[in-house]
Amino acid sequence: MRIIGGDGMLANNDPAKRRSELGTGKSSLTLLIRSAFRLGALVMLAWVCLPVAEAIERPGDPDNAKELRRSAVAVAAIQRQLRGMAESAPREERFELYRTYDDSMGTWLQVAFLRTLLGAAIATRSPSDESRFRTNLRDHARYALWELDRNIGHLDASAAGHGSARYLRLIDALRSSSVNVRTTIVRLAAEP
Repeated sequence: MRIIGGDGMLANNDPAKRRSELGTGKSSLTLLIRSAFRLGALVMLAWVCLPVAEAIERPGDPDNAKELRRSAVAVAAIQRQLRGMAESAPREERFELYRTYDDSMGTWLQVAFLRTLLGAAIATRSPSDESRFRTNLRDHARYALWELDRNIGHLDASAAGHGSARYLRLIDALRSSSVNVRTTIVRLAAEP
């Protein structure tokens, strides 16, 4: 700090006075280096102590996501065949075929939404958001499980009442995919 004396001259022209004004007797370069070192140490401490912003992936998440996707792709192909069969079927058989197709679509939309929720839970960077997504995932998995069980029951009833070999093959493939993905959904329904 520079002070103008009574004679109009700067009062701190003396190097000894400048050192005493700094308080430590060290040059400003030394103080600058020390401050930079302290700032660097503070940044390192914050880096070590604060949570790192990265996605939170639990063991089993990649396998669950892969299984949900694989099953959905397989079922989509089966559903296309079932819809084609319904469109070309005689009028008296169409209702049951469309009903089976529609019921399957509704169930597998729930499975697709589970896959979306799982992806959101994996991609989140905040532990509180991850907890919220995991809770939503668990609750929706429980609903999807109910929907899947209901669909499996409908497929069993449909197979018993229809004689077409192609239809029975499609029903069997849908049921098999539903039973296989059920294990994955049970795991998701159990997680907190």
